[in-house]
Amino acid sequence: MDLLDLLKYIETKNEKYVTIYVAIGSSARCSIHQDNTGMYKIEPKLEQEYPMFIRELKSKYPTYPLYIILIDPSLEDPPFVVCNSQNKVDDTYWKYESDMYHSDETNIHVCPYKISVSYGYYHNYNQDVRIDSFFERLNELSIKHRWFSVLHDFSGKHIANMAKYYDSYLGDHRDHIIYGLGVRKDEPCMIDLTLPICNFSFENDDESIKVFNPFCYDNITELNSVVNTYREASHPDIKIMEEHCNEFMNYIKKEIYDSVQVLRQLRLLIDGKDIIINLQYEPDVDKLIQYKKYRQVFDMILKLLFHKLTMYLQTKCHDPDEMANTIIVQMIDEPNIYRWTNIIQNILV
Repeated sequence: MDLLDLLKYIETKNEKYVTIYVAIGSSARCSIHQDNTGMYKIEPKLEQEYPMFIRELKSKYPTYPLYIILIDPSLEDPPFVVCNSQNKVDDTYWKYESDMYHSDETNIHVCPYKISVSYGYYHNYNQDVRIDSFFERLNELSIKHRWFSVLHDFSGKHIANMAKYYDSYLGDHRDHIIYGLGVRKDEPCMIDLTLPICNFSFENDDESIKVFNPFCYDNITELNSVVNTYREASHPDIKIMEEHCNEFMNYIKKEIYDSVQVLRQLRLLIDGKDIIINLQYEPDVDKLIQYKKYRQVFDMILKLLFHKLTMYLQTKCHDPDEMANTIIVQMIDEPNIYRWTNIIQNILV
């Protein structure tokens, strides 16, 4: 079955507390090694098919259904995640049917896809399978049925850009739909999966598994207040939360710098310069750029910059809106666009 058929299959099961882990580029071929006893192993930090956060989740909720969707043209057959220490499938533990491996004992289902995929602004190479419709359908069903869905791309593509693309659509559902491990850290390929930023603080209610996710908060003051409450209560996952918050602030800083870079490029285009703009900033500006609506895109990015600056400044000054506006006016009034970054750097300390 293809990926969309797989989602239909999962939906017809009508299960509660479903977890779906989508791992693109997750082949273990380069990570498997034999120790001195002849056992086949993978270092935990490279265990992309069954990372630490999945182990923690199954330890906490052992009976909840888990679907592991592995996508890689070089995926080993069978996937290492269903193999024992001798790199063989244990037929008493795993059953293969409907194009996937099932373990009734653990309620884990491994779904291998030996295909090359592309999505978002990434162009098709070697007849890649486009999976944008799969992402969109997974979002719809995860919202409808409250599935806990986590997607990561280990092939080098930055799936965090899709997270940004879907941010407004997912809204409050970002506590159970996650695009990109590591708080969207810019290390998609070789990210250390044992780091706290690649784990989650789990909780569940009457409908689904949820996790602490800083991206659910537009107000940094509110986010800090929530974390302080957990800290004062000596929450067992406070280290994970703190690391997520630290990386979240790094992400906001990067977004601010990226916005300034794109605004510089747009200013050059508005002034009639012939340059190639980096379209990886926002996937939905492609058509506007094609039709040379540079001023419109400039205003869009400027609004995003104002929003990110305001967020960052919430814990830095009394009136973050006024400060953000002052900084942007100062930047736009500076005729030398290459000094814009210096103006921004003065506050990102």
